Amino acid sequence: MEGSTRIGRIGLAGYPGYIFLQKIRYGYGHQRYDEKRTILHNWYSALRAYLPGIYRADDASEMYKTKKEEYAQVLLPLLNDAAEEIKQARLAYKPTFENPELYDPAEAAFEEMLEGIQERLDVITAMTHIIDKGVAGNDDESEVFG
Repeated sequence: MEGSTRIGRIGLAGYPGYIFLQKIRYGYGHQRYDEKRTILHNWYSALRAYLPGIYRADDASEMYKTKKEEYAQVLLPLLNDAAEEIKQARLAYKPTFENPELYDPAEAAFEEMLEGIQERLDVITAMTHIIDKGVAGNDDESEVFG
């Protein structure tokens, strides 16, 4: 994931860019539920892969000690909860959800599961400030968002 590849004109590369891409892909346009679940899993997987490296304590300083504790006590439990919710969503999914003429009341519960996963991943993404330093616009007129 690391490298000079930029996501559009946002200015994010590597895992932060990939995480941003998954975040904006989710719910964009018409998507099947299985596509939404896959996008959420991609987002989760990138967070799971990227965050341990950011929050590891290679330094004995207080800042790194605090980051390691934050990862272990706050972020890892949230990631584990998201993993369990993704697993439950995979088990709850029925192909009939994609056909509005065959509405199943379980579809509403499935949608709530997906929304819960999205909310948890958003919390993790916001807490870690992974995509806060992106730059939108062209090189002459750049604007930082976050």
